[in-house]
Amino acid sequence: MKCSKLVLAIFTALLLSALVACSSKVTGEDQGNSKENNQFELPVYPDAKNIRHEVIKKYNIKAVSYEAKISYPATDIVNFYDKEMTRIDFKPFVEEYHKETDRKWNHYEDGTIEGNPYVAGLSISWADSNHTRRATLILRYYWYERHGAPIVLENNDNLKVSFQVMPFVTVASPTHKD
Repeated sequence: MKCSKLVLAIFTALLLSALVACSSKVTGEDQGNSKENNQFELPVYPDAKNIRHEVIKKYNIKAVSYEAKISYPATDIVNFYDKEMTRIDFKPFVEEYHKETDRKWNHYEDGTIEGNPYVAGLSISWADSNHTRRATLILRYYWYERHGAPIVLENNDNLKVSFQVMPFVTVASPTHKD
């Protein structure tokens, strides 16, 4: 249980670091890519449900979130995004200090949601060839214990998907000190 909370804290810190880095590193050059981002159509898996698009103009971020009925470990959706990113000349990208966990599912308990659901999460990033734009896919399965027994993750097909394209940023090292 303590390990799950630690993983959640690390994951949250990484996500917040990316957002802070994005807000602090948007330059005139990045803002010039706004037109390019606006013309960029975000790929959405064909069987997506409850699709929600969002644009944060101030930070030049386009995002889409949705749900899909895909069984864990969501290989089809990962393959879909790998193919789409290759098609538009984005290459897989990961910071040096995250290579050990790249494209690996992590599991934790989410204490920020009522009922503390268990979560299986996966994050994958790509960068364009000029390193001016970065795309990130976040996949999550949530489940709760029922009658004292957890739902078997492999039987879970309620996938939450978040995909965003933003100016290129790197996530700060967990050991980085200002």
